[in-house]
Amino acid sequence: IYPAYCHPASPTYQQWVRLSVLDFHDLWTNSEFQSQGIFFKQNYPVEFVRIVAPIVAIEDFADRYTVLTLDDGSGDTVNVRITRRSLHDTITEPRPWNTTAETNIDVTTSLGTLSVHIDGVALEIGMIIKAKGTISVFRDTKQLDLIRADVLHGPDEETKAWEQLAQSRELLSNPWSLSEERIQELRDEHERKKHLEQERAEAKAKRTRERKVKKKILQEKQAKKHAQ
Repeated sequence: IYPAYCHPASPTYQQWVRLSVLDFHDLWTNSEFQSQGIFFKQNYPVEFVRIVAPIVAIEDFADRYTVLTLDDGSGDTVNVRITRRSLHDTITEPRPWNTTAETNIDVTTSLGTLSVHIDGVALEIGMIIKAKGTISVFRDTKQLDLIRADVLHGPDEETKAWEQLAQSRELLSNPWSLSEERIQELRDEHERKKHLEQERAEAKAKRTRERKVKKKILQEKQAKKHAQ
């Protein structure tokens, strides 16, 4: 795989990568990149994933997580994890919904009955959703941590989603390739940014030191004044 400074040149960089469930589980990583939440399809970096599939199960775990199991018929299933906000968070940072997702995905339980809503639509087994999220690993199995979701309405939306998936699979079927010249350009750009960040950090540290010196001088003057 290419070094991390080359990743911005990838067509998958910071994009919603459309994958089947089977392809999702085929993603791989190593200790260096897994800590950053980055996985790979061939040598394409993948951080954000979009999966379109019917819901086959909805479960709740310890009032903290709700898990949607999706099965698109590709040969495997995937768990989509919805993290519910704590009572403290709902009080200190009120939102119209009670999950950490960036859209209005709401989870409620009443008299032992679990209900999950997306845009006000109650989810049911068999509904097809478009789930977007990041990748995590639980008990050696990849899962999707939900960020956004939509319910697909009608065959036109479903057809469009499958066509987009086919286009993505065609792109990812061939390894990502960069010329040596392009790699050098990306390396140089990375070094320039790193140098600029270092200069900014040094300038910030210098301003902090100067403020401390001025504050100390002022305190000493005030102390002398009070002593007179």
